[in-house]
Amino acid sequence: MPFRTHHTVEVRHIGGSSDETMSQMRTWLDHNQIEVAEFKSSRGGPGITFRLVFVSEAEASAFAKAFRGRLTRGQLDGGALWRPPGGQKMA
Repeated sequence: MPFRTHHTVEVRHIGGSSDETMSQMRTWLDHNQIEVAEFKSSRGGPGITFRLVFVSEAEASAFAKAFRGRLTRGQLDGGALWRPPGGQKMA
């Protein structure tokens, strides 16, 4: 299966309601008429990591800025959701 280049944003959420944060993200995406290729979450360490995959780098950058996320680039279906200190993969 060939890989497609994509733009991933990881948003780390610690404390508060993760459901509320997810709702805010979905509202922001709907308001900006953006569809993501993938939307996942993973619990690890003291919180939760949301991982959203975008086709457009501009959309990924805007989302990362709005939610204080980290923009990465890579291959679809690859990479850890979050690596705690020490580098152990959390998926």
